[in-house]
Amino acid sequence: MNRRKTVSVTPAMGASTVAGEIRTDPIWTESGTSVGRTHLPDNSCVRSAVLSQNFFTLVFYLPDKLAPMPMPLPYNRIAGQSIERLAALSDGVFAVAMTLLILDVHVPIEARNSEHDLWIALLALGPRFLVYAMSFLTLGIFWNGQQTQLSRFSRSDRDLTWIHIAFLAGASVTPFSTALLENFIHLRVALLVYWANIVFLGGVLYGSWHHAIRAGLLKEDVTHEIRCAVERRILVAQALYAVGFALCVFSTYWSIVAIVLLQLNFAIAPRIPWLKRI
Repeated sequence: MNRRKTVSVTPAMGASTVAGEIRTDPIWTESGTSVGRTHLPDNSCVRSAVLSQNFFTLVFYLPDKLAPMPMPLPYNRIAGQSIERLAALSDGVFAVAMTLLILDVHVPIEARNSEHDLWIALLALGPRFLVYAMSFLTLGIFWNGQQTQLSRFSRSDRDLTWIHIAFLAGASVTPFSTALLENFIHLRVALLVYWANIVFLGGVLYGSWHHAIRAGLLKEDVTHEIRCAVERRILVAQALYAVGFALCVFSTYWSIVAIVLLQLNFAIAPRIPWLKRI
């Protein structure tokens, strides 16, 4: 009497023994799973059953396991997106920089003999206070300009964040350029360094605005007129600062007075028709 042999076939990832040895070696895919490679005995019935099972494994199982993995998300796409944190950092840097401006104006301790000597010493500090006032206005104007831009951004990105960090680096240099001008107020080189500081701040703000436009970071309610107004203020202000610096060919004091008057116009914003367009 012939006995019927029952064949039990398992997926190729496992192993089964039927009237002989079926040995499965793992084949590892890119995702870390194994699909198996089967060594068949000579028995034709077993060979047919296992080959059929392997065929279905290849058709239905392998395509899912061997599918390409999704590309990882670049870190730079999610970095530096908080406008609020950027504004908070700006407030802190400007607060410290504006405080440091006064530290180079020292009390005239040598004038101790009389009130007349004290008055003379205080008057001698006049140029230093003039430069201090100019620098305080400078930082106030640029802080206001930066906040104007930040309030028009719907979000930030990595590049915009680093642009504004560079802007804050320029703001933190202002106490140095101010102290240099206070101590060498009669020298054009000191005024040149101060003017270069202003040009850097204005140039970075202009680059920030253009990057935000190009990258689509502006709010939907920012009109063409608002875009032009921001650009016009930066370009006109830098042109007027250059004119003020050019007056140093006559005297550095002329340049300082001209820049202070220009900044007072920006700060006070008088309702004079031709000045309102600046």
